[in-house]
Amino acid sequence: MKAETTLMKHGSTWRRLGDALILFSAMIVILAAAGSGATHEIGTARVNAVFHADGRYEISLFLDQATLLARLEGKPIDPSIPEDIIRARLLARRSALMESLSVAFDGREAKPEVQLGPAQGPVLPAIVLTGTAPHAARTFSWSMSLTYGTYSLSLRNGSDAKAIQQWLDGDDTSRPFELVRPRRPRSRLATSLQYLALGFTHIIPKGLDHILFVLGLLLMTRCARPLLAQVTAFTIAHSITLALSVYGIVSLPTGVVEPMIAVSIAYIAVGNIWTREVKTGRVIVVFGFGLLHGLGFAGVLTELGLPRSEFVTALLAFNLGVEAGQLTIIALTLALVGSWAFRREWYRGRIAIPTSAVIAAVGVYWTIERLLA
Repeated sequence: MKAETTLMKHGSTWRRLGDALILFSAMIVILAAAGSGATHEIGTARVNAVFHADGRYEISLFLDQATLLARLEGKPIDPSIPEDIIRARLLARRSALMESLSVAFDGREAKPEVQLGPAQGPVLPAIVLTGTAPHAARTFSWSMSLTYGTYSLSLRNGSDAKAIQQWLDGDDTSRPFELVRPRRPRSRLATSLQYLALGFTHIIPKGLDHILFVLGLLLMTRCARPLLAQVTAFTIAHSITLALSVYGIVSLPTGVVEPMIAVSIAYIAVGNIWTREVKTGRVIVVFGFGLLHGLGFAGVLTELGLPRSEFVTALLAFNLGVEAGQLTIIALTLALVGSWAFRREWYRGRIAIPTSAVIAAVGVYWTIERLLA
């Protein structure tokens, strides 16, 4: 009887120890889960990306705008601040926002347009990124440093396609997402016309620095032969570096190319003031500056993207578009000033020197601005 009582007491003790061990293990699991939840803010942000058949894409970032502003400014936001003030401060930090996001096609960074969402709320996006993917792009990848925890990335080809879900932790880069765009292949003529127009619009109206450089060449010229020599040297030079850069043979950072282009504008304009005639040395200098401008053209063309199936066609068409833009500038200037004015005695003092001085000042200003940037 005593033995049975002793066994029962021991059994009860072991059961209590077992229950305590189970309870202790459960507490450890709960604490670990709580700690994990504090580290990974699952569900506080999500990103939806949709890629359309025509190449357009929209990326919607769902995150409270006040939280987003706090991340960008690195400090808490007063909850009493009105929504319109928050939106205004977000707009003022658009460049910082873009630095914290990465939108890439085939590993190359893209530059989408940034828009604020219509309003705050769990079903409305705080930020919407829009743009057009390069024609031959095959994959998309994404990352951002706006959230400290885990968030979902939803990817789909077309609005009706099934979404692919990825979970990203902090500033992790997503796995490459394969783009499926059932486009009909563009004809060679369509590609030529498209890139011809892109090259032309890069000069007129977008290429003010190239416009001023061409004007600088024209202002010093009082007859056709020196102008033809300078324009030919410039054309050959920028065609060489444009092709070499696009093929990946030659490259320079934008932070070097852009200030040097500004220097070239100022140099040519100052030369117009101090020199009366176009000599061989001037043509050689123009050729050297043309090499720099070609690298600038290549940077733009790289951002636009070149179709793999019509790579050479697109490259040549873009270059022809650039030439057409330059010739248009020369033709418009001659029409505005009048070719007869170039032969007048007062042309240099009243037109060439004052205009060159203005162009030189702009070139110096751009040089300083781009170096500081």
